[in-house]
Amino acid sequence: MRQVPSSLALLDRFPFLVPLYLFVGALSISCLIPLYSSYVVTELGEPAWKLAVYIAGSTVITLFSNRYFGAKIDAGTALKPILLLCTALYTVNMGLQSAVPTYWMLLLGIPFMGVSGGTLSTTFSLGRLFAEQTNRDPARFNSHMRISMSLGWMIGTPIAFTLYGIYGINSIFPTAGGLAILWLIMGVVVVPNGFKTHHPIQKTQSKAIEPVPLPLLLACLPIFALTAANVTFVSAGPVFFIEEMGFPTATPGLAFSVKCLVEVFAIYLVVKPAQKFGDRNLMMLSALLGTLFFFMIVRVTDPTQVYLLCALEGLYYGINVGIGLTYIQSYAPHRPGIATAYYVNAIFAGGLVGNMITGTVASVTTFQNTIQLSAVTTMLAAAILLFIRPPNPQVALHPSQP
Repeated sequence: MRQVPSSLALLDRFPFLVPLYLFVGALSISCLIPLYSSYVVTELGEPAWKLAVYIAGSTVITLFSNRYFGAKIDAGTALKPILLLCTALYTVNMGLQSAVPTYWMLLLGIPFMGVSGGTLSTTFSLGRLFAEQTNRDPARFNSHMRISMSLGWMIGTPIAFTLYGIYGINSIFPTAGGLAILWLIMGVVVVPNGFKTHHPIQKTQSKAIEPVPLPLLLACLPIFALTAANVTFVSAGPVFFIEEMGFPTATPGLAFSVKCLVEVFAIYLVVKPAQKFGDRNLMMLSALLGTLFFFMIVRVTDPTQVYLLCALEGLYYGINVGIGLTYIQSYAPHRPGIATAYYVNAIFAGGLVGNMITGTVASVTTFQNTIQLSAVTTMLAAAILLFIRPPNPQVALHPSQP
Protein backbone atom coordinates (compact mmCIF):
# COMPACT_ATOMS: atom_id res chain seq x y z
CA MET A 1 0.00 0.00 0.00
CA ARG A 2 1.11 3.54 -0.77
CA GLN A 3 1.92 5.73 2.23
CA VAL A 4 -0.57 8.60 2.41
CA PRO A 5 1.22 11.98 2.09
CA SER A 6 0.94 14.22 5.14
CA SER A 7 -0.60 16.95 2.97
CA LEU A 8 -3.59 14.66 2.37
CA ALA A 9 -4.16 13.81 6.03
CA LEU A 10 -7.25 16.03 6.32
CA LEU A 11 -8.86 14.77 3.13
CA ASP A 12 -7.94 11.19 3.98
CA ARG A 13 -9.85 11.59 7.24
CA PHE A 14 -12.77 13.44 5.60
CA PRO A 15 -12.82 12.17 2.00
CA PHE A 16 -16.37 13.42 1.43
CA LEU A 17 -14.93 16.94 1.10
CA VAL A 18 -13.71 16.18 -2.43
CA PRO A 19 -17.16 15.18 -3.81
CA LEU A 20 -18.69 18.02 -1.77
CA TYR A 21 -16.36 20.47 -3.51
CA LEU A 22 -17.60 19.19 -6.87
CA PHE A 23 -21.22 19.31 -5.65
CA VAL A 24 -21.00 23.02 -4.82
CA GLY A 25 -19.54 23.73 -8.25
CA ALA A 26 -22.24 21.70 -9.99
CA LEU A 27 -24.88 23.52 -7.93
CA SER A 28 -23.60 26.89 -9.13
CA ILE A 29 -23.37 25.86 -12.77
CA SER A 30 -26.79 24.16 -12.75
CA CYS A 31 -28.36 27.40 -11.55
CA LEU A 32 -27.03 29.07 -14.69
CA ILE A 33 -26.90 26.80 -17.74
CA PRO A 34 -30.59 25.75 -17.98
CA LEU A 35 -31.73 29.39 -18.07
CA TYR A 36 -29.30 30.71 -20.68
CA SER A 37 -31.86 30.38 -23.48
CA SER A 38 -34.50 32.27 -21.48
CA TYR A 39 -31.98 34.97 -20.60
CA VAL A 40 -30.76 35.60 -24.14
CA VAL A 41 -34.02 35.15 -26.05
CA THR A 42 -36.65 36.31 -23.54
CA GLU A 43 -34.89 38.83 -21.30
CA LEU A 44 -32.43 40.35 -23.78
CA GLY A 45 -34.71 39.90 -26.80
CA GLU A 46 -31.97 38.47 -29.01
CA PRO A 47 -32.52 35.87 -31.76
CA ALA A 48 -31.74 32.24 -30.98
CA TRP A 49 -28.69 32.17 -33.28
CA LYS A 50 -26.93 34.62 -30.98
CA LEU A 51 -27.33 32.12 -28.16
CA ALA A 52 -25.69 29.53 -30.41
CA VAL A 53 -22.76 31.90 -31.03
CA TYR A 54 -22.21 32.28 -27.29
CA ILE A 55 -22.47 28.54 -26.57
CA ALA A 56 -20.18 27.61 -29.46
CA GLY A 57 -17.56 30.22 -28.52
CA SER A 58 -17.35 29.26 -24.85
CA THR A 59 -17.41 25.53 -25.65
CA VAL A 60 -14.50 25.76 -28.11
CA ILE A 61 -12.38 27.62 -25.55
CA THR A 62 -13.29 25.04 -22.91
CA LEU A 63 -12.17 22.19 -25.19
CA PHE A 64 -8.73 23.74 -25.61
CA SER A 65 -8.54 24.66 -21.91
CA ASN A 66 -9.25 21.08 -20.85
CA ARG A 67 -6.55 19.78 -23.21
CA TYR A 68 -4.00 22.29 -21.94
CA PHE A 69 -4.75 21.82 -18.25
CA GLY A 70 -4.80 18.03 -18.60
CA ALA A 71 -1.32 18.04 -20.15
CA LYS A 72 -0.02 20.36 -17.42
CA ILE A 73 -1.43 18.10 -14.68
CA ASP A 74 0.22 15.02 -16.18
CA ALA A 75 3.50 16.93 -16.41
CA GLY A 76 3.46 17.55 -12.65
CA THR A 77 1.77 20.94 -12.28
CA ALA A 78 -0.07 21.42 -8.99
CA LEU A 79 -3.86 21.25 -9.30
CA LYS A 80 -4.81 23.96 -6.80
CA PRO A 81 -3.67 27.00 -8.86
CA ILE A 82 -5.58 25.66 -11.89
CA LEU A 83 -8.75 25.12 -9.87
CA LEU A 84 -8.56 28.53 -8.20
CA LEU A 85 -7.88 30.28 -11.51
CA CYS A 86 -10.86 28.64 -13.21
CA THR A 87 -13.21 29.25 -10.30
CA ALA A 88 -12.07 32.87 -9.93
CA LEU A 89 -12.71 33.54 -13.63
CA TYR A 90 -16.17 32.01 -13.31
CA THR A 91 -16.93 34.14 -10.23
CA VAL A 92 -15.72 37.34 -11.91
CA ASN A 93 -17.85 36.57 -14.95
CA MET A 94 -20.94 36.13 -12.79
CA GLY A 95 -20.24 39.53 -11.24
CA LEU A 96 -19.85 41.18 -14.64
CA GLN A 97 -23.06 39.67 -15.99
CA SER A 98 -24.95 40.70 -12.84
CA ALA A 99 -23.68 44.29 -13.07
CA VAL A 100 -24.16 44.78 -16.83
CA PRO A 101 -26.90 42.44 -18.14
CA THR A 102 -26.40 42.89 -21.89
CA TYR A 103 -25.62 40.57 -24.77
CA TRP A 104 -22.33 42.31 -25.48
CA MET A 105 -21.20 41.76 -21.90
CA LEU A 106 -22.17 38.11 -22.35
CA LEU A 107 -19.88 37.96 -25.39
CA LEU A 108 -17.05 39.67 -23.51
CA GLY A 109 -17.44 36.98 -20.86
CA ILE A 110 -16.85 34.14 -23.32
CA PRO A 111 -13.10 33.82 -22.49
CA PHE A 112 -13.89 33.83 -18.77
CA MET A 113 -16.58 31.19 -19.15
CA GLY A 114 -14.54 29.13 -21.60
CA VAL A 115 -11.39 28.92 -19.51
CA SER A 116 -13.38 28.36 -16.31
CA GLY A 117 -14.85 25.26 -17.94
CA GLY A 118 -11.49 23.60 -17.27
CA THR A 119 -12.41 23.27 -13.61
CA LEU A 120 -14.61 20.23 -14.28
CA SER A 121 -11.93 17.99 -15.77
CA THR A 122 -9.39 19.25 -13.22
CA THR A 123 -11.73 18.39 -10.34
CA PHE A 124 -12.26 14.88 -11.70
CA SER A 125 -8.46 14.55 -11.98
CA LEU A 126 -8.26 15.66 -8.36
CA GLY A 127 -10.64 12.87 -7.39
CA ARG A 128 -8.75 10.22 -9.33
CA LEU A 129 -5.32 11.22 -8.01
CA PHE A 130 -6.64 11.54 -4.46
CA ALA A 131 -8.10 8.03 -4.63
CA GLU A 132 -4.82 6.58 -5.89
CA GLN A 133 -2.66 8.40 -3.35
CA THR A 134 -4.88 7.41 -0.41
CA ASN A 135 -5.27 3.73 -1.44
CA ARG A 136 -8.93 4.02 -2.42
CA ASP A 137 -10.65 2.29 -5.32
CA PRO A 138 -10.54 4.86 -8.18
CA ALA A 139 -13.64 3.42 -9.86
CA ARG A 140 -15.69 3.66 -6.67
CA PHE A 141 -14.43 7.16 -5.93
CA ASN A 142 -15.18 8.23 -9.50
CA SER A 143 -18.76 7.08 -8.95
CA HIS A 144 -18.96 9.21 -5.80
CA MET A 145 -17.77 12.19 -7.83
CA ARG A 146 -20.36 11.58 -10.53
CA ILE A 147 -23.12 11.18 -7.95
CA SER A 148 -22.13 14.54 -6.45
CA MET A 149 -22.32 16.17 -9.86
CA SER A 150 -25.72 14.61 -10.63
CA LEU A 151 -27.08 15.67 -7.24
CA GLY A 152 -25.85 19.20 -7.87
CA TRP A 153 -27.80 19.35 -11.11
CA MET A 154 -30.83 17.61 -9.63
CA ILE A 155 -31.04 20.19 -6.84
CA GLY A 156 -29.72 23.27 -8.64
CA THR A 157 -32.00 23.15 -11.68
CA PRO A 158 -35.29 23.28 -9.69
CA ILE A 159 -33.82 26.04 -7.51
CA ALA A 160 -32.96 28.05 -10.61
CA PHE A 161 -36.44 27.72 -12.11
CA THR A 162 -38.09 28.49 -8.75
CA LEU A 163 -36.07 31.69 -8.36
CA TYR A 164 -36.79 32.50 -12.00
CA GLY A 165 -40.52 32.21 -11.33
CA ILE A 166 -40.34 34.42 -8.23
CA TYR A 167 -37.71 37.04 -9.03
CA GLY A 168 -37.32 36.86 -12.80
CA ILE A 169 -34.46 35.96 -15.08
CA ASN A 170 -32.05 38.52 -13.59
CA SER A 171 -31.76 36.38 -10.46
CA ILE A 172 -29.66 33.71 -12.16
CA PHE A 173 -26.27 35.44 -12.26
CA PRO A 174 -26.30 36.68 -8.63
CA THR A 175 -27.41 33.22 -7.47
CA ALA A 176 -24.71 31.44 -9.47
CA GLY A 177 -22.19 34.07 -8.36
CA GLY A 178 -22.99 33.63 -4.67
CA LEU A 179 -22.52 29.88 -4.94
CA ALA A 180 -19.32 30.48 -6.93
CA ILE A 181 -17.86 32.47 -4.03
CA LEU A 182 -18.55 29.49 -1.74
CA TRP A 183 -16.99 27.24 -4.40
CA LEU A 184 -13.88 29.42 -4.50
CA ILE A 185 -13.56 29.44 -0.70
CA MET A 186 -13.88 25.66 -0.61
CA GLY A 187 -11.11 25.38 -3.19
CA VAL A 188 -8.80 27.44 -0.97
CA VAL A 189 -9.61 25.35 2.10
CA VAL A 190 -10.12 21.84 0.72
CA VAL A 191 -7.54 21.40 -2.06
CA PRO A 192 -4.06 20.79 -0.58
CA ASN A 193 -1.23 23.11 -1.56
CA GLY A 194 1.19 21.46 -3.96
CA PHE A 195 -1.09 18.49 -4.67
CA LYS A 196 -0.01 16.94 -7.96
CA THR A 197 0.25 13.65 -9.83
CA HIS A 198 2.49 10.98 -8.31
CA HIS A 199 3.52 9.66 -11.74
CA PRO A 200 4.44 12.65 -13.96
CA ILE A 201 5.08 11.92 -17.62
CA GLN A 202 8.62 11.76 -18.87
CA LYS A 203 9.70 14.94 -20.61
CA THR A 204 11.31 14.56 -24.00
CA GLN A 205 14.37 16.57 -24.95
CA SER A 206 12.28 18.49 -27.46
CA LYS A 207 9.71 19.12 -24.69
CA ALA A 208 6.99 18.23 -27.17
CA ILE A 209 3.62 17.10 -25.86
CA GLU A 210 3.25 13.33 -26.05
CA PRO A 211 0.70 12.32 -28.67
CA VAL A 212 -2.59 10.99 -27.40
CA PRO A 213 -3.02 7.32 -28.38
CA LEU A 214 -5.67 6.53 -30.97
CA PRO A 215 -7.48 3.98 -28.74
CA LEU A 216 -8.12 6.73 -26.18
CA LEU A 217 -9.62 8.98 -28.84
CA LEU A 218 -11.80 6.15 -30.16
CA ALA A 219 -12.95 5.33 -26.63
CA CYS A 220 -14.22 8.91 -26.30
CA LEU A 221 -16.55 8.52 -29.29
CA PRO A 222 -19.22 6.48 -27.45
CA ILE A 223 -19.18 9.05 -24.63
CA PHE A 224 -19.62 11.78 -27.22
CA ALA A 225 -22.48 9.94 -28.96
CA LEU A 226 -24.36 9.06 -25.77
CA THR A 227 -24.04 12.63 -24.51
CA ALA A 228 -25.27 14.05 -27.83
CA ALA A 229 -28.29 11.74 -27.69
CA ASN A 230 -29.06 12.73 -24.11
CA VAL A 231 -28.75 16.47 -24.75
CA THR A 232 -30.92 16.19 -27.86
CA PHE A 233 -33.68 14.63 -25.78
CA VAL A 234 -33.26 17.11 -22.91
CA SER A 235 -33.70 20.04 -25.30
CA ALA A 236 -36.37 18.51 -27.56
CA GLY A 237 -38.30 16.46 -24.99
CA PRO A 238 -40.16 19.28 -23.20
CA VAL A 239 -41.47 20.73 -26.46
CA PHE A 240 -42.46 17.26 -27.68
CA PHE A 241 -44.37 16.47 -24.47
CA ILE A 242 -46.15 19.81 -24.09
CA GLU A 243 -46.65 21.12 -27.62
CA GLU A 244 -46.86 17.99 -29.76
CA MET A 245 -48.42 15.56 -27.26
CA GLY A 246 -50.47 18.05 -25.24
CA PHE A 247 -49.30 16.75 -21.85
CA PRO A 248 -49.43 19.00 -18.73
CA THR A 249 -46.64 21.54 -18.37
CA ALA A 250 -45.39 19.78 -15.24
CA THR A 251 -44.61 16.61 -17.20
CA PRO A 252 -41.03 17.48 -18.28
CA GLY A 253 -40.02 18.57 -14.77
CA LEU A 254 -41.40 15.45 -13.10
CA ALA A 255 -39.85 13.26 -15.79
CA PHE A 256 -36.47 14.93 -15.22
CA SER A 257 -36.73 14.28 -11.47
CA VAL A 258 -37.50 10.58 -12.05
CA LYS A 259 -34.58 10.33 -14.45
CA CYS A 260 -32.14 11.98 -12.03
CA LEU A 261 -33.26 9.83 -9.09
CA VAL A 262 -32.74 6.58 -10.99
CA GLU A 263 -29.50 7.93 -12.45
CA VAL A 264 -28.02 8.50 -8.99
CA PHE A 265 -28.81 4.92 -7.92
CA ALA A 266 -27.44 3.56 -11.21
CA ILE A 267 -24.17 5.47 -10.77
CA TYR A 268 -23.73 4.07 -7.28
CA LEU A 269 -24.63 0.47 -8.11
CA VAL A 270 -22.88 0.04 -11.47
CA VAL A 271 -19.31 -0.17 -10.15
CA LYS A 272 -19.38 -3.80 -9.00
CA PRO A 273 -21.09 -5.15 -12.16
CA ALA A 274 -18.54 -3.21 -14.22
CA GLN A 275 -15.68 -4.82 -12.30
CA LYS A 276 -17.21 -8.25 -12.90
CA PHE A 277 -18.29 -7.94 -16.54
CA GLY A 278 -15.98 -5.18 -17.77
CA ASP A 279 -16.47 -1.46 -18.37
CA ARG A 280 -16.85 -1.85 -22.12
CA ASN A 281 -19.65 -4.42 -21.79
CA LEU A 282 -21.54 -2.18 -19.38
CA MET A 283 -21.08 0.75 -21.75
CA MET A 284 -22.53 -1.44 -24.49
CA LEU A 285 -25.53 -2.19 -22.26
CA SER A 286 -25.96 1.55 -21.70
CA ALA A 287 -26.03 2.21 -25.45
CA LEU A 288 -28.56 -0.57 -26.09
CA LEU A 289 -30.84 0.58 -23.27
CA GLY A 290 -30.60 4.11 -24.63
CA THR A 291 -31.64 2.92 -28.08
CA LEU A 292 -34.64 1.12 -26.57
CA PHE A 293 -35.60 4.24 -24.63
CA PHE A 294 -35.54 6.56 -27.64
CA PHE A 295 -37.56 4.15 -29.76
CA MET A 296 -40.23 3.88 -27.05
CA ILE A 297 -40.45 7.43 -25.68
CA VAL A 298 -41.81 8.82 -28.95
CA ARG A 299 -44.71 6.34 -28.78
CA VAL A 300 -46.08 7.33 -25.37
CA THR A 301 -49.77 8.18 -25.03
CA ASP A 302 -49.98 9.52 -21.45
CA PRO A 303 -47.67 11.10 -18.84
CA THR A 304 -47.50 7.93 -16.72
CA GLN A 305 -45.72 6.17 -19.57
CA VAL A 306 -43.30 9.10 -19.77
CA TYR A 307 -42.36 8.74 -16.10
CA LEU A 308 -41.85 4.98 -16.39
CA LEU A 309 -39.69 5.34 -19.47
CA CYS A 310 -37.66 8.16 -17.93
CA ALA A 311 -36.69 5.66 -15.24
CA LEU A 312 -35.19 3.65 -18.11
CA GLU A 313 -33.49 6.84 -19.30
CA GLY A 314 -31.98 7.32 -15.85
CA LEU A 315 -30.74 3.72 -15.89
CA TYR A 316 -29.04 3.92 -19.30
CA TYR A 317 -27.48 7.32 -18.69
CA GLY A 318 -26.55 6.49 -15.10
CA ILE A 319 -24.57 3.48 -16.31
CA ASN A 320 -22.84 5.70 -18.85
CA VAL A 321 -21.83 8.45 -16.43
CA GLY A 322 -21.13 5.98 -13.63
CA ILE A 323 -18.35 4.14 -15.43
CA GLY A 324 -17.59 6.37 -18.42
CA LEU A 325 -14.79 8.27 -16.70
CA THR A 326 -13.13 5.10 -15.38
CA TYR A 327 -13.52 3.52 -18.81
CA ILE A 328 -11.72 6.40 -20.52
CA GLN A 329 -9.01 6.60 -17.85
CA SER A 330 -8.26 2.90 -18.35
CA TYR A 331 -6.87 3.76 -21.80
CA ALA A 332 -4.26 6.08 -20.22
CA PRO A 333 -3.87 4.89 -16.62
CA HIS A 334 -0.67 6.86 -16.04
CA ARG A 335 -2.01 10.11 -17.49
CA PRO A 336 -5.29 10.76 -15.69
CA GLY A 337 -5.10 14.47 -16.47
CA ILE A 338 -5.20 14.10 -20.24
CA ALA A 339 -7.61 11.15 -20.11
CA THR A 340 -10.02 13.11 -17.93
CA ALA A 341 -9.65 16.16 -20.16
CA TYR A 342 -10.65 14.18 -23.23
CA TYR A 343 -13.55 12.61 -21.34
CA VAL A 344 -14.90 16.03 -20.37
CA ASN A 345 -14.24 17.33 -23.89
CA ALA A 346 -16.32 14.46 -25.27
CA ILE A 347 -19.15 15.54 -22.97
CA PHE A 348 -18.88 19.21 -23.96
CA ALA A 349 -18.66 18.38 -27.67
CA GLY A 350 -21.57 15.96 -27.38
CA GLY A 351 -23.63 18.64 -25.66
CA LEU A 352 -22.83 21.15 -28.39
CA VAL A 353 -23.72 18.72 -31.18
CA GLY A 354 -26.88 17.63 -29.36
CA ASN A 355 -28.12 21.21 -29.21
CA MET A 356 -27.21 21.72 -32.86
CA ILE A 357 -29.15 18.58 -33.82
CA THR A 358 -32.23 19.84 -32.01
CA GLY A 359 -32.06 23.29 -33.54
CA THR A 360 -31.41 21.99 -37.05
CA VAL A 361 -33.63 18.92 -37.29
CA ALA A 362 -36.57 20.36 -35.35
CA SER A 363 -36.64 23.37 -37.67
CA VAL A 364 -37.35 21.18 -40.70
CA THR A 365 -39.38 18.38 -39.10
CA THR A 366 -41.04 17.51 -35.78
CA PHE A 367 -39.53 17.26 -32.32
CA GLN A 368 -40.69 13.64 -32.31
CA ASN A 369 -38.46 12.89 -35.29
CA THR A 370 -35.63 14.80 -33.63
CA ILE A 371 -35.84 12.52 -30.60
CA GLN A 372 -35.97 9.42 -32.81
CA LEU A 373 -32.68 10.53 -34.34
CA SER A 374 -31.12 10.04 -30.90
CA ALA A 375 -31.71 6.30 -31.31
CA VAL A 376 -29.40 6.39 -34.32
CA THR A 377 -26.76 8.13 -32.20
CA THR A 378 -26.94 5.52 -29.44
CA MET A 379 -26.76 2.71 -32.01
CA LEU A 380 -23.62 4.37 -33.37
CA ALA A 381 -22.17 4.30 -29.84
CA ALA A 382 -22.99 0.59 -29.55
CA ALA A 383 -21.33 -0.13 -32.90
CA ILE A 384 -18.14 1.67 -31.88
CA LEU A 385 -18.05 -0.19 -28.56
CA LEU A 386 -18.48 -3.47 -30.41
CA PHE A 387 -15.37 -2.97 -32.53
CA ILE A 388 -13.06 -0.89 -30.34
CA ARG A 389 -10.19 -2.74 -28.69
CA PRO A 390 -10.27 -3.11 -24.90
CA PRO A 391 -7.70 -1.06 -22.99
CA ASN A 392 -4.21 -2.47 -22.65
CA PRO A 393 -2.32 -0.75 -19.83
CA GLN A 394 0.97 -2.18 -21.09
CA VAL A 395 0.80 -0.08 -24.24
CA ALA A 396 -0.97 2.94 -22.80
CA LEU A 397 0.85 6.10 -21.92
CA HIS A 398 3.55 5.07 -19.46
CA PRO A 399 4.80 6.88 -16.39
CA SER A 400 8.22 8.39 -16.41
CA GLN A 401 11.01 6.23 -15.20
CA PRO A 402 12.98 7.30 -12.13
